[in-house]
Amino acid sequence: MSQDKGERRKNFGSTDFLLRIQFRQHATWQGEIQWLGNWPEKKRFFRSFLEMVMLIQEALDQDGRVVADIRCQSWDDCP
Repeated sequence: MSQDKGERRKNFGSTDFLLRIQFRQHATWQGEIQWLGNWPEKKRFFRSFLEMVMLIQEALDQDGRVVADIRCQSWDDCP
């Protein structure tokens, strides 16, 4: 089974994410993250590595608390 360049599947315990790194600009990553451990599966575009990490942290915490005083996307914004 082959994977496209820039696409990796990471397993964090029982929570799975699919990462698609689409660009590397301004010393950070931009792309799409898909939360596979949730039904229906949710997708979010992220604008920086920090935003991606915060989305993962929010998914792992499951409580939606604010990690930092930065306006970033949230899993709650998914339809």
